[in-house]
Amino acid sequence: DEDLFLIHVGDAMNAKQGCNEKDFIFTRDLLTSELPHLPCFIIPGDNDWNDCPNRNAAWKLWEKHFLGFEEKHWNGTDRFAPFQGSVVQ
Repeated sequence: DEDLFLIHVGDAMNAKQGCNEKDFIFTRDLLTSELPHLPCFIIPGDNDWNDCPNRNAAWKLWEKHFLGFEEKHWNGTDRFAPFQGSVVQ
């Protein structure tokens, strides 16, 4: 169905296990190879960066693998407007 999409609400990993890049890659690959037809918007969870032993390094990994994910992996669709806002902390 062309109206289907996925919102991943974060916590793709267990922060207590270290927040390794391989965990980010695993999730990215799962969303791009197993569900290539399904547009996906990803929201970072606290276990994806905030609860990690090195928050700054984990956030950089999240940005590397997921920032702009919806623009890179939605196969050029224009059905969904890209996020134009800002994140408030």
